[in-house]
Amino acid sequence: MPEMLFNNAQLVTGKECFLGHLLVRDGVIADMGPGLSALPGAIDLQGDMLLPGLVEVHTDNLEKHMLPRPGVLWDPYSATVV
Repeated sequence: MPEMLFNNAQLVTGKECFLGHLLVRDGVIADMGPGLSALPGAIDLQGDMLLPGLVEVHTDNLEKHMLPRPGVLWDPYSATVV
């Protein structure tokens, strides 16, 4: 999995909310902090909120995978693993 760098994000943690950057490496948060990163290739979130570590599982897409057709049930584990 390639690195992903997000800049200009309103980062919301368990303790604070600040405008900053977040680096994801191998699917894990590698760095996060206030201010913009000077590294090239950053994705500008234009001040949008980013909630690191929060997994939102209430989506119609997930429900579609768990119950693709009436009467057909799938194992929930296979519906949530990427």
